[in-house]
This record gives sequence, structure tokens and C-alpha cells, in this order.
Amino acid sequence: MHLPATALAVYRILAFYGIETQGKVAAVVGRNDITAKPIHHMLGGRMCDATAIWLHRYTRKQDHDTFMRAADVIVTSVGSENYRITADMVKPGAVVIDVATRVGSDGKLHGDVDFERVKELASFITPVPRGVGPVTVAALLENVVRAAQFSAGLRGRGYDFHALEEAPA
Repeated sequence: MHLPATALAVYRILAFYGIETQGKVAAVVGRNDITAKPIHHMLGGRMCDATAIWLHRYTRKQDHDTFMRAADVIVTSVGSENYRITADMVKPGAVVIDVATRVGSDGKLHGDVDFERVKELASFITPVPRGVGPVTVAALLENVVRAAQFSAGLRGRGYDFHALEEAPA
């Protein structure tokens, strides 16, 4: 069993920068199976022990905004030009991880977060591009190596969550 690469990348970023999640409120924005769902399970599971709230297009706007302003950690993966996380949605000191990517009308890669304004409030923020993407590639390669080691009988199934914190990001 392997962790999905993007969820593992988010975990690696949190561990590398010493960002505590236990006892925190985490908002995961997005409804997709590849990023949002695994990240939601990771943050709310025993790896991170946060109170994880899942926000998606069917979440009422007033609930969405209330949960966003209460979140200590925000991970977003919508990737639509119709969705934007602005400074008024982010609690001062929150951690903001932007997993989303989309190509804008300007031909450049963009995420969900208004980076320039939100970075003034956030205690930590990832840019798009050059943020979560390269770490996701490294996590994917880590999974390939783990699979080869498992196949050769050099390692068992699963992850030791404490060992993950000690592994290089």
C-alpha cells in the first residue's frame, strides 16, 4: 500500500517545515479523488490528527467562508478560474498549501490562492508553480522505490508514520 503522491507531498512539506497539525483545524477544498480525498483522509487520520473539514462546491457559501476563516491549515485543490481563495477567507497565521493548477488566459500556471495578498497573512504558504508539484514528483519516485523494495522483500507493507518524519523531504 502506498500513499497517493500528492498527499505524501503535502505530508512531507508539513514535516519538513515543522508544521504541527495535531489538534488543529484543517480545511481541504476540492472534491476530486486524486488530491482532495486522500489529503482529507491524511490530515484527519492518524498521520496528522487534525480536525479535517472537507469543503467542495456543494458546501453552502456561508459555511465555506466560516470554515475557511476558522482553519489553521488550508489545503486547496480546486483548479478552476471560478474559484479563488482571497485574504478575507484566511485566518491570520494559517498555513496555506495550494495544490491546484490551471493555465490562465495569460498562458501561465496558477493555483487557487491569491498568493500576493494571502502571503501577508499566512504563517506559511506554497506558491504555484514551484510549490507542491516538485515535491509530488519526489513523492511519486519515493513510492516507486518503496514498491521495488517491497517486491524484492526488503521492506514490509505500509508506512511507519514516525519514520516518515525522519525521512528526507
